[in-house]
Amino acid sequence: RDVADALEAARRAHFAPRAVLRCRSSTNNEDLEGFNGAGLYASYSHRADEGELANTVRQVWASLWTLRAFDERAFYRVEHTHTHMGVLVHEAFGDEQANGVAV
Repeated sequence: RDVADALEAARRAHFAPRAVLRCRSSTNNEDLEGFNGAGLYASYSHRADEGELANTVRQVWASLWTLRAFDERAFYRVEHTHTHMGVLVHEAFGDEQANGVAV
């Protein structure tokens, strides 16, 4: 409950009550030499009427262990136990023209 409570407190502190949020995946192995994991993991939108933000964050975290992600890392010999997921939460905007990562 501690993580779920902290996420809800942060959501209330930083976003409007009905704001649509994007929960974006980011791992430490998406841009390794010989391995491009960009797009391999899932990102989701979260709406206030969908329940706790923690549930959406859990979905992002869980995408680290989809069969596709596991097989891709295994094929390229990326060590599973050294792979870590981060989740960026930011507000979504209705008139977005693009949804991606800026480097």
